Amino acid sequence: MSSILRDAQGGAWSRAVVAGRSTRDFLAGAALLVLGLGALHGVALGHVALGTLLLLLVADSRRAGPLLGRAWFFWVTLAYLTFLLLEYLLAWFNPGPWHFEPGEAFLSYVEIGFLAALVTGYWLFRFPRLALAVFLLIPAGLITRVIFEWDMVSFHRVVDGWGRFTFGDSAVKFGLWALLSTVVGIALLRSVVTLTRTHWRWALLGYLLVVIVLGGFGVLFSKTRSVWAISVIAIPAVAMLTAWPYTPRRRLSVVMVAAACIAGIFVLGIGWAFEGVVSKRWVATEATFWMLIQGDWSQLPFNSVSARLQMAREGLQVWLERPFLGHGFGSAPYFLEHSTFKEVAVRHFEHFHNTPVNLLAEFGLVGLAFFVVLFWASVFFLRGALVGDRSGVSIASAMGLFVMGVQSFFDHVIVSHRGPFMIALFCGVAVASHLERLRPRAP
Repeated sequence: MSSILRDAQGGAWSRAVVAGRSTRDFLAGAALLVLGLGALHGVALGHVALGTLLLLLVADSRRAGPLLGRAWFFWVTLAYLTFLLLEYLLAWFNPGPWHFEPGEAFLSYVEIGFLAALVTGYWLFRFPRLALAVFLLIPAGLITRVIFEWDMVSFHRVVDGWGRFTFGDSAVKFGLWALLSTVVGIALLRSVVTLTRTHWRWALLGYLLVVIVLGGFGVLFSKTRSVWAISVIAIPAVAMLTAWPYTPRRRLSVVMVAAACIAGIFVLGIGWAFEGVVSKRWVATEATFWMLIQGDWSQLPFNSVSARLQMAREGLQVWLERPFLGHGFGSAPYFLEHSTFKEVAVRHFEHFHNTPVNLLAEFGLVGLAFFVVLFWASVFFLRGALVGDRSGVSIASAMGLFVMGVQSFFDHVIVSHRGPFMIALFCGVAVASHLERLRPRAP
């Protein structure tokens, strides 16, 4: 009788474990889809999705632990988070003269600490077939936000040359999100054209073409020079990578010529449509560089180029005061408010508009080294994943990291409201590829 009861209890326990895992898997899949939709739509959706994925990973630790324990990315991420926690405690117990928002600062830098990428990567590894659906939802989030923020009067003003597209963001960030949506849309064409179901293929092709057109339109009318310059390289490059496997070797030169033509058309289009904007900013930039050559920083005219150069210079000077550990959380706004460049000081900037400089100033060489190692590890993992990528997700992630990496020298986008979500998705695909290589193989 006792053996029968033990068997019954064991069977009930097994069924409960299986049911619990099924529930976790369902919730994790739903959270991944919400993260894809919320990455460029709203901040709340992204935070809810990442928090849910983290809690589910903790609940799934018995299954995830042995695999993550073999991944050096996990241990480096853990070391980086430990370093950030120590910096946080130091700022808490020994605050500097600057205003410090503990909760907001640590939340933002935890996401930069690639914890979000590690969590997202684990669940993408568990559900690789969901990756395509998640990435298809990324541009949808931006489109729905544009629809909610749409104003016909503002639209006509921008088209007529009076203003720039923003839709709830700064023009620089909206241009960056539009470019990322365009890159994702082009990369996912690789998988959509191979769908066997005709109605799904044509529906998704139409959706991606709309994404590419609207994204290109957003890039142009954000009127942001850094985004324009990056798009001239990124859009032809992602188009070439997407078409590469389907092109015979004898016609690869045709693909490269076509990519060069796309870049040329884009440059000519910008020059023709925005001749006044380009010429005006070129004159201002030229005057700034002439003064820089003469070494007269104090007489620089105020514009976006001179302000960024001045902030980068002062950020490096601040870093040299504490080169190894930096000045800690929340120090960047304080130093910018006390800038020797008067036009910078009165504008209350929150960061140095340069990710490496900002990390050096706040966390020193140690913090920058952790960040660079994890970022380039993600790029390295994606390079290996590009070879067998049939979905286009790895291409989208690699080009997305390229775009964000270059833009990080012109703006500190990684601590923006939506930047951490894009890091979680792009680096998450890299982590999933890394974990796939570590998966135990059957003999």
